Amino acid sequence: MSLVYIPENDFKNIGGPTTFIKNLAKYFKESGVDYTTDNHDDAQSILFPINFDTSILKEYKKKDKPIIQRLDGVAPYPWHNFQGIGQLWMKHVYENSWIGPKRQVKYILDMYQINHVYQNYSDLVIFQSEYCKNLCFDAMKPIDSDKYTIIHNGVHSDIFYPLKEKELGDLPTFVMTGRFRRKDMLLPVLDALDLLKEKYKFRLKLIGPLEDKDVEREANQRNYIDYKGPMTTLEIAKELRSSDIYIFASLNAPCPNALLEAVSSGLPIVSYDYGSVLELLNFCPDLIAETKPSYNPFIKSGKHLSAEALMEKLELSLNQFSHYKDLALVHSKDYSFEKCGDKYISAIKKLISGNV
Repeated sequence: MSLVYIPENDFKNIGGPTTFIKNLAKYFKESGVDYTTDNHDDAQSILFPINFDTSILKEYKKKDKPIIQRLDGVAPYPWHNFQGIGQLWMKHVYENSWIGPKRQVKYILDMYQINHVYQNYSDLVIFQSEYCKNLCFDAMKPIDSDKYTIIHNGVHSDIFYPLKEKELGDLPTFVMTGRFRRKDMLLPVLDALDLLKEKYKFRLKLIGPLEDKDVEREANQRNYIDYKGPMTTLEIAKELRSSDIYIFASLNAPCPNALLEAVSSGLPIVSYDYGSVLELLNFCPDLIAETKPSYNPFIKSGKHLSAEALMEKLELSLNQFSHYKDLALVHSKDYSFEKCGDKYISAIKKLISGNV
């Protein structure tokens, strides 16, 4: 009987979780772990991201087989007290820019099911970060410490690796990667760079789709931006290695791969303190700009971000580049997928052994 059932084929179009589950299955295969993606009957346990078919989970419960749920962050609402979809919640979503209005109803309905599995089926919950855990606890109730573990994501070090010899040239190169879906993710960074441009010459490589018309218009107005568009993973890795400093911009991310790819590429990273950034970059808090207070300690929006605060960190990264580059190189192997995958294997085996 296989160690674990990973329903890889059931998760094809959910972005980061899809990529992760495929990478994890691939790592299990390379590591000789006996797993299955097809036959849920032929496994000692099940591991899935976010949510899964409760009819199958009921079978696992009846047979006393461990159920492992991997969770991203969730919307900042006390789902265990949720009594209906009301005007107050809709107003909250609009005001705080957590999710776009087109996704509101689907997100809320999905959360019902996620919370149901979390509360009633999961024997072990794997959170991507401490931030992710806190967000879920705030929204769906805490669980006992023996019912969860925290495993940061990992990236492939054979693709993302640093150039050890790198000097800061006459035209420093900042780089940003990701899907730029919302103006309050990118515009505060551009405002900070506008301030920096008054004192320094530089360029910004922008890699990834611009999915917001306001973002696209603002980006086109800056002559220091070199827009590269969407790229393959290998192309992104090459662009990171040829850059000097990474700027991270994604609101409330639980454990963003883009950030870990920059770490693995040995780049100094400048960011606001939102999401799991400070947790993942605990080795270099100097380059993380403080954010303005929020009514919810876990959630930030564009109105909490100061361009002046980020500009100071960008300037610091330029003035002390050698120091921060050396520090980045020391920590470039912190988030390898090998470390991540081995922790998953260990967690699964430990849970199964406790059920025998």
